[in-house]
Amino acid sequence: VVLASAGSTDPEAIAVIAEIAREWRHTGWCAVRPAFASASLPRTEDAVRELRELGCERVAVAPYVLAPGFLPDRIARGAAEADVLADVLGAAPEVARVLLERYEAARVPVLAAVGA
Repeated sequence: VVLASAGSTDPEAIAVIAEIAREWRHTGWCAVRPAFASASLPRTEDAVRELRELGCERVAVAPYVLAPGFLPDRIARGAAEADVLADVLGAAPEVARVLLERYEAARVPVLAAVGA
């Protein structure tokens, strides 16, 4: 599996994607590689190629982005030699739940600050 995110110049953001890839390796996948659409290496196509060179018969690319757009399109182009390309995360219930939780967490201190 290639876990493909948008990419970043922030080393901490890159480390988060690398950590998720490491965690996925412990769920039964024979190999998981992080990849990035911009600002970081490796690119999606490089990670796909590396997995093929390791002997992986089937390679899937999992975009770790919320919505369609320029960078997910770049990920898709990089996945041309993969067997499977998953959709962007989109309107998944888990994503909606996280957004609502973060909204509430940000709202409570603001309301307390204004005495509401």
